[in-house]
Formats: sequence, C-alpha cells, structure tokens
Amino acid sequence: MEDKKSMRIRTAYTVDLTTQITLDSNHQVVQVKGIDRKLMEHTNAVCLDALKYCVSIFLSEWDMLSKVPTTAKKGGTSRKREADRLIHTGRENIAKYPEFDRRFPYMPAYTRRAVIADALGMVSSYLSNHKNWEEEDPLIRGKEPTMGFPSRYELTFYEQERDMELL
Repeated sequence: MEDKKSMRIRTAYTVDLTTQITLDSNHQVVQVKGIDRKLMEHTNAVCLDALKYCVSIFLSEWDMLSKVPTTAKKGGTSRKREADRLIHTGRENIAKYPEFDRRFPYMPAYTRRAVIADALGMVSSYLSNHKNWEEEDPLIRGKEPTMGFPSRYELTFYEQERDMELL
C-alpha cells in the first residue's frame, strides 16, 4: 500500500529593495522613490535589539505564556496578545516590563507584533529542542542547544502579516 502522506515544501528568498512605491486608497501609484539604505540598516538594528529583548522576557515568562493558547478562543486571548501585554502599555493594560516602550518608543504596532511573533517562535523552538536534548541518552545526545540569534534581522513588511488577533 502506498503512503499517501504529502509534504509541503516552503521556500523563502530575499530581494534587495531599491524602490519604495506609495499607493493611494484606490491602489494607484502616488509616489516612487529610492530606499534610504542607512535608514533600513538602522531599522534592522533596532528590530534585532527588540527581538533580543523580547526573547529574554518571554524566556523568563514562559511558564505563564506556554499555558495560553496560540490562537484566541471565543472570549479568550492568544499567546501573542499576552506577550504584547507583558511588554507594551495600552489603554487597558500596564506592561509588566515597561522597558520595551522606553527603549522603542516609536515602534509601529505592526512591527512590534512581528517581533513578538518571531520571539515567541524562537523561544518555543529553543525550549522544545532543549527538552528533547535533555530526554536523550547522555552518551549520544551531543552538544546542548543554545538560543541562537540572527546576526542580521529583517522584517517582512507585508500587510497580511501585520494583523494580530486582539480578542
């Protein structure tokens, strides 16, 4: 009997951005201009710093965060939302770790949410790998996993990735 499991292949690639196109509400081109490379480098550095900060907080709070569902249930909250509430003060919330808002005061919400999602993924992956390593026979398990950070961190700025479940 043939195995009917299918494998999903995902690919990723990078494209060097050289031009920024601004559209109006009717999706008509309003402005075309070159990308400010220094500004992009600064943005990448700030986002990497924010990622490292979030990872450190989420590692320390993982016992609480791991109990929160990854997606919001009716009347509930999601892990991303709870992580956001830990680091960002809003109208109905005072952050447990207000340093994030002081260090990154003008970070747009969609960028903060993208950094939170990446940090949660990194922490979850690291802790899962570490748990598997601990459960392995010490004679064959190899080197202990470490939390790895990228040397360069670039966000993808797609509108559909900016959304976050706020329920």
